[in-house]
Amino acid sequence: YDMTLSVDGRQLRIGQTDADRILGGTTRLDLSVARDGDGTPIVIRQADLATPSLTAQAQGRYGAGQSDLTFTARLADIAPYAPGFSGPVTAQGDVRDAGGAGLRLDLRAEGPGGTVANVSGTAQPDFSAVDLGVTGQAPLALANRLIAPKSVVGRADFDLRIAGAPSLGAVSGRVSTAGARAVLPELGIVLNDINATVALSGGSAQISATLAKQEGGQVRVSGPVALSAPYNADLTAQ
Repeated sequence: YDMTLSVDGRQLRIGQTDADRILGGTTRLDLSVARDGDGTPIVIRQADLATPSLTAQAQGRYGAGQSDLTFTARLADIAPYAPGFSGPVTAQGDVRDAGGAGLRLDLRAEGPGGTVANVSGTAQPDFSAVDLGVTGQAPLALANRLIAPKSVVGRADFDLRIAGAPSLGAVSGRVSTAGARAVLPELGIVLNDINATVALSGGSAQISATLAKQEGGQVRVSGPVALSAPYNADLTAQ
């Protein structure tokens, strides 16, 4: 087959708030693909998506052991999804055939507040198994939307590996922060100078942290926490 398609839409909705925000207004899709027959890859000559807040492009080949795709994407402003931050988020990458290992992924994303994430490694085409390294850094305040009215300020550095069927149990590596601050207004607690390392392995997080209470004194917390229900923990606070 050999197909060229152009679609224009207005006020598209799928019932998911964040996705609907991206699709709101005018959506334009331009697609041009071809395939010579069985055993040959799909050739993507053009795949362009444009909305008022998101643009994305991809081109290359996919399938038949000859995958070689490149893509770019840009979200115009992260503010609607991360209160307190503004500015664009960009992503780019390559997806190539890796023989028996499936697909080779090399991806990079950048955003406001010094956010950087690099993903590299291999994955089966259906992502039933992966072997990926994920490194970078991100502002802790990106989580504030999820934990409100609690809030955190600082930076998280991460160096992780996901090996096997994607799940928390497949994640290993470290996440750390230094000099962070947390406010828990319901409890009237402010925590300063938070220095913490979380070591992930085998479905468990080993926490080692020190923090200073605003009214004075320092607390040290350490111990394991399970990453699956019922989230058993054995933490010691001093």
